[in-house]
Parts: sequence; structure tokens; C-alpha cells
Amino acid sequence: MIFQDPLTALDPIMPIGKQIAETMVINGKMSPADAKNRALQLMEEVDRENFLVHMDPINWVTDPKKYFNAEAFVEHCMKLLGGKIRSCHVKDILLTPELTLHLKEMRCGEGTFPIGRYLSLIEEIDPDMPVFVEHMSQHQEYLDSIQYLRKLTESIGINLR
Repeated sequence: MIFQDPLTALDPIMPIGKQIAETMVINGKMSPADAKNRALQLMEEVDRENFLVHMDPINWVTDPKKYFNAEAFVEHCMKLLGGKIRSCHVKDILLTPELTLHLKEMRCGEGTFPIGRYLSLIEEIDPDMPVFVEHMSQHQEYLDSIQYLRKLTESIGINLR
């Protein structure tokens, strides 16, 4: 059965690029890397002004390779999607010993994600890019994250507005 209604055909919480790539891997017998590149190519071919990206790289760190090579991973994502990015989430991530592989979102500065490099790449794309801190469980965690980001951006020469 092929659904015609996008609300029943697409997962509203999964990024469209990932849905396109997943379909190509399953049905087209493409490698995940080839499928991601082809999905990006298809998104470019749509050529719509309002086809934009809300960047949240922590959500894409789903395996040890991306976790341990986070800087290269975020640089690759920013290079591929740069012109389409309109806002960014910033948080941290930590591999914890609770399970064989458990990647936990953390407040900024408590994990290993290269937040400074990520912010530098955001600054290169658009110095006025909206950046959001998210998924903290308590108000104080937001304040601590913002304080960390202020110190970090000051140390690397970025003006946090």
C-alpha cells in the first residue's frame, strides 16, 4: 500500500533527509553513505526557498564512530547543509558506562562534543544564526549551559548575542 497523505506516509519526528535515505537503503540496496549523499542531492533538486534545516547534530550521533570522531562528523554535516541551516541546537553528549552503548544528552560542557568547533562553524555560516539550548531537566541546567557557552565563546572570539 502506498499512502498519499504525507501525515500517514512520513514520520513527523524523523528528519526528511533520514527518511529518504532510509528508504533508499531498504529499497534501493544502497549503502547508508551513498543513500545520505543521494538524499542530499534530491533535497537540492527540490530547490525550494523554504526547504531549510534545523541543525541538531547530537541527535545524529548514534554510534561510536560518530561519537569518537565528532569534530569531523559535525564539520561534514555543516559543510553539506551549511546554506540550508537556519537555526541550531546546542547541547553536549557523553558515552556512559550504564549499557554497552549509551549516549546521553548532557548540559553544555559536561560531555565530549566539540561545542567550540560547532559554534565556530555556525559563526562562519551566519553570525546571526539562532542557537538554542535544549533538553535540560531543570532551570539551573539551562543557566549553567548558558554560562558555559558565554565563557567558551569569549575564549574562542565569538560574540554570543
